[in-house]
Amino acid sequence: MSKKDVMDIGNIQLNNDIDTRQKIFKFYNSYETCKAIKKCMLGSYTDKCDGKIIKAHSISKKNGLSRISARNKNGVEVVGQFKKGNTTTLNPYEQNYIEQYVPIESASTFNGLCKKHDNDLFKLIDESENIVLNDKTVYEYVLRCSIYYWYERMSNRICADKRRKKFNHRIFDKLYFNIMNSENALERDVKYLISNINNVRNKIYYKAYEINGNLNIAGNFFEYDGTTVMYTILIPNIYKSYVLMACIRDNNFFEVDKNFRFFNSKDTEEFQLALSELLLQSTTIKHYYFNHDKWVNIGKEKQESILNWIYLDDIDKSIDMNNRNRIMNMPNFVKIMIDT
Repeated sequence: MSKKDVMDIGNIQLNNDIDTRQKIFKFYNSYETCKAIKKCMLGSYTDKCDGKIIKAHSISKKNGLSRISARNKNGVEVVGQFKKGNTTTLNPYEQNYIEQYVPIESASTFNGLCKKHDNDLFKLIDESENIVLNDKTVYEYVLRCSIYYWYERMSNRICADKRRKKFNHRIFDKLYFNIMNSENALERDVKYLISNINNVRNKIYYKAYEINGNLNIAGNFFEYDGTTVMYTILIPNIYKSYVLMACIRDNNFFEVDKNFRFFNSKDTEEFQLALSELLLQSTTIKHYYFNHDKWVNIGKEKQESILNWIYLDDIDKSIDMNNRNRIMNMPNFVKIMIDT
């Protein structure tokens, strides 16, 4: 790449140059949506791939998305998702957040597994008629979540590398190395899980928190503190839903236990608010889906409070502040969405 091809992002009038902003978003949007790269992440670690990369679901279609789905006016089975409503601005003050409805066939898909591995590794959680949590099913939930985020981090790291080469700005160097650190940690987890595929008993620390009623939200999340990857998985069902927290046992239990005790110490309302805080972040909204009809029926006032909170979170992240609670109280999104 020649010098004339490198753009100094500091010299671009981003607030006024719509054409440049659109080019920047187009440049890396496919990476951020986990669709730019087609690669089975398990090709080097387990049985041979069948060679065909598919659009695998990071959330089980039958035992996740279908349990929170609704039919649109054309009869298509859909779920809801939050997203940025304006892709022509990098200024969070000019951003807005909206809900969109996604067919379950395309919701939560990523190009990180071949057909063989997707079909073979997740039979219990994909084909069971009931939600059962034990060592085997938890293993499948955590393995799928870790593969998805390993792929997501790899995709975003490649995107960040392209950005730092094309746009001359230190922020992209920092972003690149931060992403790479979590990518390496997720890869270690996947290798550990695959190496224990024939003996999953006691390979994962986990805690399942029960919620009475349908949570109407399904999603996967991870958090990396520099030493341990913690996974949070939302599993909805008609009469009882679950929030699964887990990590592999190749970690210090006393450090891991802090996370479990944090939620154990909270009452129902506090737990719901802690989970709502995770869900209503501008950086996590692409990793979960919710029931279309439930969202429509909660009313405009509650809808606006939820979308406004995501908007304020985006601003706080951009200016390194925490003004949300000074402006409004965080809505209890989880409580609002539960069917009891």
